[in-house]
Amino acid sequence: MEADDKLLVANLIRELRKLEAVYGRLPSILATEADYTEDEVKELSLLKEAYVTACELDDNKNKAFISASLAEYYVEQVFDRKKAAYWMQELLCNLNNHPDTYLESVYTDVKEAVESKENK
Repeated sequence: MEADDKLLVANLIRELRKLEAVYGRLPSILATEADYTEDEVKELSLLKEAYVTACELDDNKNKAFISASLAEYYVEQVFDRKKAAYWMQELLCNLNNHPDTYLESVYTDVKEAVESKENK
């Protein structure tokens, strides 16, 4: 990441902290931070916290988006077929409560990526 990009990300994280101070650790805030962290362990931790929080709030939209991010994580960041399959199943269930054509395409992409990696 270039210096300008790092500065922009640092500014974004600072703004997310301000939002968090006002609204608490909402799923959208946590997931956004996860999208911009370079630390894979922190990214996974934030995504899981975001998903749990979305479940506690019965936030179907964020449950759908975050389960998609977790499915992608287990294919793109750290390949784990079982965990990817789990989050793909969660995504399918969440799509029943929050239909979204973009997330349906993410599901298809993740499924194809898993199949591709298994065939290697």
